[in-house]
Amino acid sequence: MQVDWVSGVLTPGPLWPVGVRMYDTGRVLVLGPGGELSFEKAGAVAVEGSHDNRLRVASPDGATLWLSGNPAKFFQGHNLFGSVDHAGLFLAGGIAVRQKLGLFPGPATAEGFERPRWTRLDLTRSYRFPDDAMARAWLRDGASSARTRHGGAVVREGTVYWGKGSERWGMKAYLKSDELSARGKGHALSERLPEPVRRELRDWAAGVVRFELQLRSKELQKLGLERAATLDAEALWSQYWARVQWNRNVDVVEGLDMVDDVALPVYLEGYLARWLRGVDLREELSRPTFYRVRSALLRAAGVDIASAPPHRENGPQAASQRVSAALDPAGWDPEPLRAHLFEPDADGDLKRAYKLL
Repeated sequence: MQVDWVSGVLTPGPLWPVGVRMYDTGRVLVLGPGGELSFEKAGAVAVEGSHDNRLRVASPDGATLWLSGNPAKFFQGHNLFGSVDHAGLFLAGGIAVRQKLGLFPGPATAEGFERPRWTRLDLTRSYRFPDDAMARAWLRDGASSARTRHGGAVVREGTVYWGKGSERWGMKAYLKSDELSARGKGHALSERLPEPVRRELRDWAAGVVRFELQLRSKELQKLGLERAATLDAEALWSQYWARVQWNRNVDVVEGLDMVDDVALPVYLEGYLARWLRGVDLREELSRPTFYRVRSALLRAAGVDIASAPPHRENGPQAASQRVSAALDPAGWDPEPLRAHLFEPDADGDLKRAYKLL
């Protein structure tokens, strides 16, 4: 597991000198048609690390400090694996910002601030499949048909989202090797890493599906973790993973055996039989009818006809290529490459210096 992103706010406490404005990250001004000021907000400063990745820091009032980014990637040049110490990562990132721009308190001046208030934490786990093809098949046929209380999954360019756009929490899954080869500098391995290291990391990423749980401010507050210095990251992630409801589509076998133990109305049996034969019902039914039938089959049989049909006409080969939503526990959390792993506060000295422990 690892913490993939952390956003936190340092707010002045009782010891902060009244009226003192120590930090300046600029302002963003929006002018109206006549040149009048119509909107103003705090600017943010991007601090580049040794591996091309950036942390962002902003101060709305000269005293409050907001720091956000991916410290693991900032220090490592990749986020294939990393530390689960969110507070240690935040402080290590803050110290790097302080060394470059002075926009973060040292241990002594930190006494003037309240404990960091977390506004976003991303917890991630990885699962290794035998190869990229099997990983993509699982994402397509297994993950994409799963649901949470937010509703069905949303698939965008190979990434499966649950709770996309939620103000509280969401989860996504994608193939890590596809992300590394995607367009955009932010996804790739740092160009400052030596090519042998980049090759070693790309080999590690083969067949690895990344699961990311994003917890936002409201959810962290509800969980009582808004100012937590330590986390049971695995238990927290498992709590949300358990909310994913897996669809029976991925366990379909040849024939209509799956409906033998389910009392379906005759009209639903007909729709299910056609879907099992590879018919995409969205092409045959009107939109209202399709979603009415889909809802009824989800309730009665746990099958989502909005996912790709199983293509029975392709015969036994297609059946053997189907995947199961169940994942072998042995595939979770591949061993990281220790030589390329940044541990921010292994002994807790950093948190003790900032009086978080």
